[in-house]
Amino acid sequence: IERNQAKASENNSFFSAAGGVLHTLHEARFADAITRWAFFLAGVMGTIMVGTGSVLWAVKRAKRQMGQFGYELVVITNIASIAGLCGAVAVYFWLNRLLPATLENRTNWEINGFFVAWLLSLLHAIFYRNKGAWVVQLGIAGALFCLIPVLDTLTSSASLLHAIIHVDVLRLSFDVMCLLLGGIMLATARYLQNKARRVVSPKPTTRKPTLEGAVK
Repeated sequence: IERNQAKASENNSFFSAAGGVLHTLHEARFADAITRWAFFLAGVMGTIMVGTGSVLWAVKRAKRQMGQFGYELVVITNIASIAGLCGAVAVYFWLNRLLPATLENRTNWEINGFFVAWLLSLLHAIFYRNKGAWVVQLGIAGALFCLIPVLDTLTSSASLLHAIIHVDVLRLSFDVMCLLLGGIMLATARYLQNKARRVVSPKPTTRKPTLEGAVK
């Protein structure tokens, strides 16, 4: 029994150490500001690469495999894992600002809100994947991100104007990134909406006058 307990303790210490290493790498507190920005940009580029690859895979096979279970599953997961995840992150930030500081288990409420929002995006993608789910979810996520600086102004003293006056680089960086990401999402939603309208509304064809019509 003692040997088993010692082995279990070693396993726990191993997993704890591994978790600590991953947590440290995730937060990158050992690095300076420039290195953190490099990590952030590298993560963004990797995310864009994976996301665009998944979307292009589905677009390339749309004509041949639309309606098949595997293809539809990929489309649903693409919407939920890209647009839905962005919206869920924005909901997390909103809950972080709206929930009372004295609320019991406040952190759990924020995390639960994140997963509930993500689940709702998945359900929405299942039923509306071919009816503008990309546009709706990217539009909502973009609006939520763009309004975070406004929400900060309404709920705390740490407003964007306050950050500019006091040269709060951390707050300024966060607000600017929220506005930038939100703007990109809104622009993408607008582009997809216009593209869908062009597909639905074909260009009018002009008929050339025939010889018979010209004679008449």
